[in-house]
Amino acid sequence: MYTSLYFPQEPVLDPVEFVWLSQEPLATAVTRLEQGSESAQIEQYPIWKENVKQEIEGHSYWVQRIVDWLAFVTGGIELSTGAQAIEVFIDCMWLRHIGQDENACKRLHQAQQDFLELPIPSKFNNGMLDEEEEEPDVEIKVEPIDLSELRLGSASEFLQLRWEQTMPANWKKTIREDPETQYLVCRQWSQSLAIFFSETNEPGFSESQAAVEALRQMRKITTTTWSQPSWQAAVKTSGLSEVIIDICKPSKQLDIQFPHVIETFRRNVWRETLGELLYNWTPKAVIEGIAKDFNDLKMTNTFRKGGVTCTPLTLLRTMSEHPESIPRISNPASIFFLVNGQNFTMAWERWLQPALDLYGIATEDVNVKELHRRIRGLDLDRIKSEVPLDETLELILAETEKLVKQSQLVVESSVRSLRILEPPQASNVTVPSSKASAKTAVLGKTKKIRRRGKKISPSSEAQDKPSSSNLPTPSLSTEDALEDGLSITLPLTNSCPHCSGRDKDEWCVRTVEVERLDGNYQGCVLTEAPEHDRLRPKDIRPGMKDDTKYYHPNDLGLKALQSRPEVFTRCAVDTTLLVSGALLVGAVKFGAFSSEALTEMQDHHETSSVLKTVKRGASFRAFAKGSSTMKAIGSRLPQGGNPGSGYGPYVDVKADTHDDIRTLFKHAEISDKLTHAARHIYYPVTKVIGRDSVSSGMDPLGSTGSNMFICRNYVSPIHVDDDLTISACMQLDKRCPSGEWNFAYAQWGYYIETIPNTLWLFYGTHQHGTIMPSRSTMAATSPARRCNGRAQPAQVLLQHLLIPEDYASSLLIQELWYPQAFTTPFAVETEYVLLTIKLFVVHIMV
Repeated sequence: MYTSLYFPQEPVLDPVEFVWLSQEPLATAVTRLEQGSESAQIEQYPIWKENVKQEIEGHSYWVQRIVDWLAFVTGGIELSTGAQAIEVFIDCMWLRHIGQDENACKRLHQAQQDFLELPIPSKFNNGMLDEEEEEPDVEIKVEPIDLSELRLGSASEFLQLRWEQTMPANWKKTIREDPETQYLVCRQWSQSLAIFFSETNEPGFSESQAAVEALRQMRKITTTTWSQPSWQAAVKTSGLSEVIIDICKPSKQLDIQFPHVIETFRRNVWRETLGELLYNWTPKAVIEGIAKDFNDLKMTNTFRKGGVTCTPLTLLRTMSEHPESIPRISNPASIFFLVNGQNFTMAWERWLQPALDLYGIATEDVNVKELHRRIRGLDLDRIKSEVPLDETLELILAETEKLVKQSQLVVESSVRSLRILEPPQASNVTVPSSKASAKTAVLGKTKKIRRRGKKISPSSEAQDKPSSSNLPTPSLSTEDALEDGLSITLPLTNSCPHCSGRDKDEWCVRTVEVERLDGNYQGCVLTEAPEHDRLRPKDIRPGMKDDTKYYHPNDLGLKALQSRPEVFTRCAVDTTLLVSGALLVGAVKFGAFSSEALTEMQDHHETSSVLKTVKRGASFRAFAKGSSTMKAIGSRLPQGGNPGSGYGPYVDVKADTHDDIRTLFKHAEISDKLTHAARHIYYPVTKVIGRDSVSSGMDPLGSTGSNMFICRNYVSPIHVDDDLTISACMQLDKRCPSGEWNFAYAQWGYYIETIPNTLWLFYGTHQHGTIMPSRSTMAATSPARRCNGRAQPAQVLLQHLLIPEDYASSLLIQELWYPQAFTTPFAVETEYVLLTIKLFVVHIMV
């Protein structure tokens, strides 16, 4: 064994790693090296390794997967560059391929030791400053900046300059105070972006690097700089504003000839990011003068008034003739545009209407909702008989029909539950106004302060070195305080004939009055394990003091919510609502799904285990022992990843091929099942979730803007999340001691003793967490044991649906910043406040 002195986890080898060897570019490279003799392989290995490394570095997806892989197999180390991780990866893959697992473990052990020898950074700098904050100028004796070296022809050299690393104070002072430097900087950015998005020249790797570096540097410009008239003039006269306007055109992607450029839209979200930057750089007086009425913030000059009439068949025929009109490469969520009216309206505004306009279809005075209704009313066979459908569009239509039917089955299966519990009137349900929120975001955006934590811009890029602390989730929500619960009309009427005449506590749908507990227990651990068998943070080194506070549920006075088999046998329903005053703060339903649906969800979890692992916050990683992983499906604002990346889909969310499309629709089916099943507990929940997510502009996953996380061995200390509304969790399976892996409403004095097929609701803004397993139980989840072929004695599967205050900003700009006259006004087309519904799928093997 090769256990490091400081690492509690020894290097881990997993059979799944062999999958890498069958994938490109590794598969061809390995075959090439194998062709020589053993001595030739040893001699050629250094050159071969360098060639493979360079090839992998050209694939950002591979680089990120390798970094995550190294963190997993070594217990969480993070090398300073992706190149170092790639070197370790190549060595281990080759050693495993030739049967030298022992040496592969040694190589990983050496990586652990190399990591420990790295200097500890003095602070984490995520590259973003608060709007009103400036770093103090520090006099550094360096050579002064020679403006003559910033000639327009030296874009590549200039854009490699990272002032944060070379001369931060001097550079920031120069760009803040010198108009000539401001002009030259903006001119270089303008040229780099123009070259990359050129219609006539295919950009190479250096051009791509220059465009991304320009984007990153633009994000670094602080309020003190971009609020100056000299900066605003530089943006205009350099041509940068015109380039940004062109990139922000809704039809821009249809003009681009090169797929690898289109692909960058999903990673760098050029339109939204550049649009917001230009919005920020615009004098606020100009914005306020144009945005007097929020309803005027609409496209005013892009609707085609003439052309072919837009009918359902005309639209489908045009999309079949122009398959690129569905931006599924850059925006995989676009394949859900027909699932419901909200998705269709969003697609119409973002990409469908501009595409139809470009192809000569009249889009003026189109009733978008009616158009969607008529399309959905068409039978697929009839469409195929009248329109020669493109095979991709035909697949999307067929999968959409299948998804909608599956959702309807879930809704119909809840009829009996709805008859038992009479829901309140719709007026009593707290549902935020998306229009009001969007208006507030447009007019007051620059002064938004998050309710908790620091403000992060929606164009915030992924950081090269994610913070070791748990970064705050960004928000563009309104400044109003979040609701403490879902409004509910009391008393509830239970019309179940089997409950008639029984005590209310014996009703199949009962209410439990709860009171908010005093005390802040964030970061504390709930567990029933004895002291010697408690889970310890894995970053605690020998001799270090563990400051973690541990509590038994009884210490906090938490009461158990247990299943009631006799009630379920009698009524086929077992639901408990947690009520504080007139607010629903939580709920649980035992036996939520049919056995068939439950099996399907479990099967989906297993097939999704190959997805890329997501890095969680430090407080979660500290207790992520053994094979603890989290997979992700949906869209997010990254807290780490590729340089220049912004709000967009996770790497495994793709719609490039027909298999990708089928897989994504399957994810959406599972997501929708959980969303619609929430109405089994309390009818308005599904409506609130759908309205809060889709109407706010979130990239859809099926019928709502949901993110699905597929996890193994998920545990968490007591914490709060910056969620917008109510969340839902589903326990798919559980085979472990009854006192472990339970869900705690730490804010309200209860915990759920979960069993298989349990669905519950909660608010992430309230203190909650996992009642953690013992160390001996968790030890049974070690990947090394799986490698040795040992059977697992138990498993726990969990699904979790929530809406955090994640967002992205979609600023579509039409008339602005023409260099002829600085006083020329401009208009912001619209701004969507995008939030997220996260669907956690947690698989805990014990």
